[in-house]
Amino acid sequence: MREIVQTRSFRFKEEDEILQLAIIHPILLFIFSDFNFYCYERNLPVVITRAVEHNIEGVSVSDTHPQGRAIDLSVKGWSYDDIQTAIKYFNEKFEQYAAISARDGKPRLMIYHDVGLGTHIHLQIRPFRRR
Repeated sequence: MREIVQTRSFRFKEEDEILQLAIIHPILLFIFSDFNFYCYERNLPVVITRAVEHNIEGVSVSDTHPQGRAIDLSVKGWSYDDIQTAIKYFNEKFEQYAAISARDGKPRLMIYHDVGLGTHIHLQIRPFRRR
């Protein structure tokens, strides 16, 4: 009989929200898959705290979440160096897909911030037009 080995993978903060992955933008899903594998190799927990949801009044500055172009990721269990290394790596690797910052006009795929909901990584892509 084969032994089943449990591996660490991602989860949603609210488990019933996992179907939101089916409606995020395909490019975001591709990047998130790479991020999940990156974290798996480093034994870092991946918890999606927010995906396709309405804007939060007084907090949201764009429509990335309602449009399925952003997910928020918990950094609980991560060191500051883990956070900074991941952000630098993914911002460079996927710069061509990054959303443009309203603050300074620069492309940023990942932002580490707290907008009143606790510190987290905001993973966001720019809008794309179908051809």
